[in-house]
Amino acid sequence: MNITLPMPPSVNKAYAGKSRRFKSKQYTQWLSECQARKQTKYKCRGDELFKIKYFMHSNWFNKDGSIKCKDAANYIKLPDDYLSYVAKDINRQLPPLIKNFDDKQIFEGHFYKVQDEGNNFIDIQITEIFENSHTSQKKRV
Repeated sequence: MNITLPMPPSVNKAYAGKSRRFKSKQYTQWLSECQARKQTKYKCRGDELFKIKYFMHSNWFNKDGSIKCKDAANYIKLPDDYLSYVAKDINRQLPPLIKNFDDKQIFEGHFYKVQDEGNNFIDIQITEIFENSHTSQKKRV
């Protein structure tokens, strides 16, 4: 499965509020942008285990050549959530991007920073590692 999404806000900027947390304006705007993109819909059985690779295209360097202070790991949580269940929260009539997928099925993940001055997006590659033998055995009994 290959999916391209706009670069999400950092998880640090995804929620607002102090005593009661809610989705920030940046987060809801990003969710709307994701929904506006034409994407191939996928379906999985629900018992698979996956490896996921994130290719984050952005400008990772300052004008003086020093590396920007961007923690790439902070940009992974929102796409993970979006792929599994957040899409259903935007508009109850829209199906999830990947039916029967839950981020708990991700057993391996890697991120790659791709220097790209003109663009901010994230390419996601999801591949099945192996069938979850514990789930399969329960089905057979």
